[in-house]
Amino acid sequence: MLSRQMFLLPDAIVRSEFIYRVPPTPSCHASTLAETKSGVLVASWFGGTAESRPDVGIWISRFIQGEWTKPVEVANGHEGGKLKLACYNPVLFQPRHGSLLLFYKIGTGPRNWQGMMMRSNDAGETWDKPTQLPHGILGPIKNPPIQLAGGEILCPSSSEGHG
Repeated sequence: MLSRQMFLLPDAIVRSEFIYRVPPTPSCHASTLAETKSGVLVASWFGGTAESRPDVGIWISRFIQGEWTKPVEVANGHEGGKLKLACYNPVLFQPRHGSLLLFYKIGTGPRNWQGMMMRSNDAGETWDKPTQLPHGILGPIKNPPIQLAGGEILCPSSSEGHG
């Protein structure tokens, strides 16, 4: 059953609803949401059989004409290597100028994550090939970046290796 609630706040409408009725994976976690420059809402999460399993990928759904689109896996941890790695913690971010960004991590666990990034130039409908962030840079882990008045982008991050 689909649960919907609407609450009116002074300057906002808050909605609570499911993105899908039939889950595309047995497990999902770490959702993120962004509004594109064209006003499309894009949601992402990681999902598969269970966290850290190699079948865990990054999924996307878009809110179009009042409905969420069928979820689509956009990253599957097979980013050019022979070993398929689990994907973790997607973070969507729409800078004032440029493409919608999707940051995520791949690896067998947090101690050996590699930061990855993808871009979409069409409000999350299609995505370019994943690129690895520079060594030691994981990108945002849980919360989206913020863009300062001068255009600089600050990303919250963390590490779990080397104490």
